[in-house]
Amino acid sequence: MRLSGLYAPDEETRARYIAETQRKGQPSSVFRWLRDSTFKPDSTISSLPLKGELPSLPDMRGLKRFFPAYRLRPAVPGDAEALLRVHQRAILTLGRRIYNEAQLRSWATGNTSERYVKAIRDEGEVFEVAEARRGGIVAFCSRKDEEVRGLYVDPDWARHGIASLLLKRAEAAIRAAGHDRVSIGASLVGLPFYEARGYTVLRHRHWKTRGGLFIPAAEMEKTVDKAFPRKAVHSPP
Repeated sequence: MRLSGLYAPDEETRARYIAETQRKGQPSSVFRWLRDSTFKPDSTISSLPLKGELPSLPDMRGLKRFFPAYRLRPAVPGDAEALLRVHQRAILTLGRRIYNEAQLRSWATGNTSERYVKAIRDEGEVFEVAEARRGGIVAFCSRKDEEVRGLYVDPDWARHGIASLLLKRAEAAIRAAGHDRVSIGASLVGLPFYEARGYTVLRHRHWKTRGGLFIPAAEMEKTVDKAFPRKAVHSPP
């Protein structure tokens, strides 16, 4: 019986890899190890030691940080269908924690891809998306002025830290634009998430959904330091 693609670096190569990876600021050492390894594509089982311990190979889990599961980028009008899909799936799946079926359907109804195209092109709303290497857009965050207007994650990608990262980046952009606070209109599903990240409830209210039903929600706010404080304007003497 033969195994194809059974690769094992020799001892000298592995020792060099271990020594290099102990240095800080040497991310390319992983790739040098892969490049310099002694490959044996036609190795057989009999070529491996049958007694004692098998040769230990370096832990390759660190490669994940070089190949993240998704990337962040600005949204474009052509992303409208994907934004709609994520939005609808988040509402109808994650929303079940709090709201009933009728409320969810009323919330989701009337949402169209054209709405995102208009928001991006004409209304000055800035969207940032998380795009998976496989699966396309899996989350997005939108903002305008000092307000985070939308933050939605596909249910299959929930609890991966994507929402936290997108929110932090939106807050940084709002801060850099000279605002000293960030406002959010939050559903009760997202309220604990925002509270855990420093937002406080200004008031609870009932929000009228596109389908006509009202659902409980909250207006929230978080104070941030301005990146570029405005200079005081003094009147001439």
